[in-house]
Order: sequence, then structure tokens, then C-alpha cells
Amino acid sequence: MVADEGMEVVLVCNVDSNPEPKITWYQEGSTEPKGVGAELRVVVGHSTAGVYRCEASVRGFPDLQGHMRVLLKGPPQIVSASDQQGRKGETVSLECSTVSIPSPIRVTWTYNGQEIDFSDPRYDLVEDEEKEGVRNYLVIHDADEEDFGAYNCSVVNEYGVAQMLIRLKQEKTLPVYALVWGSLGLIVTGLVVTGIIVCTRRRAIIRDTPMPEKPLSVMVVPGLPAVNMYSVSSDSKLWQGLTPTPTPTRTSTPSPLNMDALTPTATVPPTHTFSSLSQDSDRAFIVDPVSYMLVYGYVFPSLYMRVYMGSNA
Repeated sequence: MVADEGMEVVLVCNVDSNPEPKITWYQEGSTEPKGVGAELRVVVGHSTAGVYRCEASVRGFPDLQGHMRVLLKGPPQIVSASDQQGRKGETVSLECSTVSIPSPIRVTWTYNGQEIDFSDPRYDLVEDEEKEGVRNYLVIHDADEEDFGAYNCSVVNEYGVAQMLIRLKQEKTLPVYALVWGSLGLIVTGLVVTGIIVCTRRRAIIRDTPMPEKPLSVMVVPGLPAVNMYSVSSDSKLWQGLTPTPTPTRTSTPSPLNMDALTPTATVPPTHTFSSLSQDSDRAFIVDPVSYMLVYGYVFPSLYMRVYMGSNA
């Protein structure tokens, strides 16, 4: 609804309902009711112009809503930004949006005090009609250095004139080499950060992984039964094991060669193989406890061990 300033207009909200609904009026941007009932009277002015909403409510049913717009006739108003940007060598558009009831009669663009000549193919004028005014565009093709500056947009309707100074600024762009080096820097930085993260995770995994325990292994080479090296009876048995059986003397009487008779019956004492008692080394060593005792006169307690074999246990 369009009206001049000071005129009274009636807004009507028709709702078909049984029972009768309760109708409440609100102005857009306000939560306070402007009135109740099917009709709302409004004196048109700058503060009362705008959108109104009527709400119809019936107990036990969802509310219904309707919207109406009150437009004030008057001079146009320019609502575009005063600073706009464009790129050199490209097509640039300057916007001059206007709220005007009634619609504007004329829109004029000037630059450096001279009206833009739209017969020049470098310039175009584009207009989009709207409910409350018009959106006007000045289009400049292949903009150069001289096209950047201050332009004046002037809008005229039946009620007055509106003007605005719009500055066209050149948009700064980075050189191509700067973009290339910047991209390479980002890639290298990403690779370095990724490498640091991977190394850190690997170190954390290695640090948190428990070391496997190495069980003590014992291998016994078949031979004489192992004995207690700290007992007297064991020592005597070991000495007896080291005493070889005398080899029979040959006689002058020829006799068939008996290889069994010529073979010494002395038994080599057993050799016991132990794994290293320290988990810090995987190397094994071989110890002959009897020979060790004969040479050094003692045996370490850690070498004491008793092994049972068969019926000699």
C-alpha cells in the first residue's frame, strides 16, 4: 500500500474461523502489539512506513499470519556503498541502488564533472526494477587507470532528488611470481610439518612398546650326569670320571685285532652349555665346571646346577 506522508490507511486482516479468532497486529522490528482486531489504522510517516504482520489465534489450533507493506511516497533515497572496487583491465560495475516511491524518473552518472556518454561502447547502463525502487549499474569495460576515481549518482522522482558520491578504487592484486612462491612455501611448510608429526609418532610408539623378556635357556650335552660341585662325593666322582682306564698291553702272540680293546674307556666329562645370565647379551658360552675348578680352584655359585638324567637322578 502506497500513501503520501500524513495520510491514514486501513490495514485489513480477513480470517475465516469458527469460533472467532483473536487478531493482533505487529510492526516489523517490534515485539509490541500495534493493535487488535481485523482492522488497523495507520497514519503514514517515516516511522510508520514498513511491514506489518497480523496474527490470528484460536485456542487449540496453530496461529495464522499475514503480512502487509505500507510505502511512503517521497524523495528517493540512495542506499548503495560509497566505496566500491574493481580491477584494471577487467569489466567494472558501479551500483547505485535507490528506494523510491514512486519509481525514479531519471538516473544520471557523472565523472569529473561530466555526464557519462553512453554512446561510448566502453560504458553501459543496467537497471533492475524492484518493489520499492530501482537498482542501477554503471558498467565500464576494460577499465584503465583513468577510470578509477569519484563518480556521482543522481536519482530524480516526483518528490525530489537524491545524490551520492561513489568512489571506484582499484583492487590490489598480487603478482604471478608472488602467488607461485607463496604456493611453494605453503607446500614445503606442509611437508615439513607432516614429517615432524610422523617422526614424533614413531618415537612415541617405540618408547611405549614394552621390551620382550628373554627366558633363560639351558641346553645339556649328553655325557656324565651333572653333580653337585660343592659336595665331596661329587668331587670324587668327577675325579673318577677323569681317570682313564688303562689300555691293555699287546702280547707277542698274534691275535685278531680287537678294535674295542684298543679304544680307551675313559669318559669325557660332560659339557654343559648355559645361556648368558645377563639379558643384555644374546651370546652363549660353554663352561666345563670340572676343568674350571681344577684350574682356578673354585667355581662361581652361579654355575652350580643339578641336572637329572634318566635313572641316575
